[in-house]
Amino acid sequence: FAQSDALDRFIQHLKGIARLIKEDPQIQDFLKSIREHIERAIDNPEIISSEEYINKSEALLKEGRSLANKYQDKKLFSPTIEEARNLLDDIKNDQMVQLLGDRISRLSQHFTITNAKGQTKIDWDVVSQIRSLIVPFLIQRIKEVPVPNIQVDDKDYEYLIIQDLFVSIASIIPDHVKIHTHNNLDFNVNDLKADNVNTQLNVKIEGIKPEFKDFYFSFKRKGLVDLKDEGRADLFVTGSGMSI
Repeated sequence: FAQSDALDRFIQHLKGIARLIKEDPQIQDFLKSIREHIERAIDNPEIISSEEYINKSEALLKEGRSLANKYQDKKLFSPTIEEARNLLDDIKNDQMVQLLGDRISRLSQHFTITNAKGQTKIDWDVVSQIRSLIVPFLIQRIKEVPVPNIQVDDKDYEYLIIQDLFVSIASIIPDHVKIHTHNNLDFNVNDLKADNVNTQLNVKIEGIKPEFKDFYFSFKRKGLVDLKDEGRADLFVTGSGMSI
């Protein structure tokens, strides 16, 4: 598939259709009507079954067929459909794609179940069991992560040095991770490209309780009375922990 030129030919045909749409006001008006018709249904789902909406849908379908017949002799749409079929055949027959599909299929069998109605769903019990096995395994193998040394020299401290700092992996696994996404896509039909794509991702991590054990510290604080100390210490974040 990687060596096939079917994708290039398909893209060239799409560009030809895009030029056709751009040069024909009738097609542009038709596509605008389609978009507005769909937006009406999204904003007011109850109108879908109304006689007026059904009649409008049939009129748009008839107009679309008329436009297709108008350009039938230009031999533009049929080659595009043919190249799309060739492209799909290349993907389907590619050995690497087949091998990947086979492996994904076999892997998915271990994570899915089929109910009495023949519906296949994710087996969350298996996923939970795997998580309960993998997470402790990783924690056991990678118990601590080193943190770079800290050295401060500012208006408050003549020096502040922290060394041998390690954070426990088990302690930085949060209690909760909340993820919220919002997507907005504005697709330009004339140019076959997205003029505006916005994705907003909000992530909130709660209950991080890091532990730093047996690190070295040394400091000298500026002031009327010099305060300095050094030694080794442990630092624990308790309670509800930290949130990001």
